[in-house]
Amino acid sequence: MSARKLFYLGPQGTFTHQVAVNAAQELARLEPQGFDLMPMDDVPQILDAAQHGDGWGIVAWENNVEGYV
Repeated sequence: MSARKLFYLGPQGTFTHQVAVNAAQELARLEPQGFDLMPMDDVPQILDAAQHGDGWGIVAWENNVEGYV
């Protein structure tokens, strides 16, 4: 069995990427094979991939620097 995909709003090094790294660590007990972190270009792509069962997704609900996203 391969690692589960975890989609996030890219690119690497963003706040969303850091959340994905943290989430992968916290969720490791649920996915023994781990996670492949997959950067995406926009939130609709993340939601579409997750809805189609391609993996799990991380999206920002609120950005403390810029306000609601």
